[in-house]
Amino acid sequence: MTGPLVLSLVAAVALGALATACLFAISRRSIPWAIRLAPLVPVSSVAAGVATASETMLLKPDQVFVIAVVLLVATPIAVGFGALVGGRVAHLQAQAAEQQRDRAIEERRSELIAWLGHDLRTPLARMRVLTEALEDGLAPEDYPTRMLREVDALGLIVEDITTMSRLQSPATRMVHEPVDLGDLASDLVAGNQPLAHRLGITLEGTADGPIIVQGDTKELARAVNNLIVNALRHTRPDGFVAVSVEHDGHDARLSVRDQCGGIPEEQLHRVFDAGWRGTSARTPGDGGVGLGLTISQRVVQGHGGTIAVHNGSDGCTFTISIPLVGQVQLAD
Repeated sequence: MTGPLVLSLVAAVALGALATACLFAISRRSIPWAIRLAPLVPVSSVAAGVATASETMLLKPDQVFVIAVVLLVATPIAVGFGALVGGRVAHLQAQAAEQQRDRAIEERRSELIAWLGHDLRTPLARMRVLTEALEDGLAPEDYPTRMLREVDALGLIVEDITTMSRLQSPATRMVHEPVDLGDLASDLVAGNQPLAHRLGITLEGTADGPIIVQGDTKELARAVNNLIVNALRHTRPDGFVAVSVEHDGHDARLSVRDQCGGIPEEQLHRVFDAGWRGTSARTPGDGGVGLGLTISQRVVQGHGGTIAVHNGSDGCTFTISIPLVGQVQLAD
């Protein structure tokens, strides 16, 4: 009788161990489902032991029947209990994740509003000073020019906000037409030469021949121009900014490399967050409200592409990747 008894115990333990291993694997993907299935482990182990014992004649038929009835009744109770607890855990997990997302969104919204207030106050304060000087008869000779500069700064802020709002709207649709990224980059490099010259920065552009993508010329130009202007604003004097366009047969890649000194590694993941500009970027009169890179990301994603940034030896490189014509269906 010892041999059959050992065989029954081994069968129960083996099935329990196998069920536990499966449960552990499930828990790594979904804890609620693991909890739902957990009560079935002891039930299945006992069932295996009973089945083996009955086959080896260790139990009488009436005893097997009683145990089978108990297991039959216990199984739905165990499954129901597991489903109840698992469902509650899943609800708590979803609630915690939602609360965490809400906190993150609220923190970013508060941060953006604070930066927006800062950037609006700066040109408004300058305009107030100029206006008071005009009333006192002490206005400088370049008063109109300086007032126009402050109005332009306010205009940039309003434009960034309205552009971001438009890109976030589900009703927004981009025009899909052939666009030569090489020509687009060349035009933007030429258009930003006055700014580069004024800052004492060398701005260069290269393209690996015609590189055609399908997209919205105006929006792509906005995205790339944001990267170039951002690079010029943060590159040291006498530095350089290089814009290059190439492809690998599947994707077109446009890179903007600068000499900004690099972005702290712990802040790289925040570069495309709305309102983020880093400590060194908090300079008066740099325009905008820190939405430029966020807008670029939204535009690129709307073209089925990606945008990334990494640090180099003395600066950082932003790279836009967009599928070449015919490679992928574009996002609306």
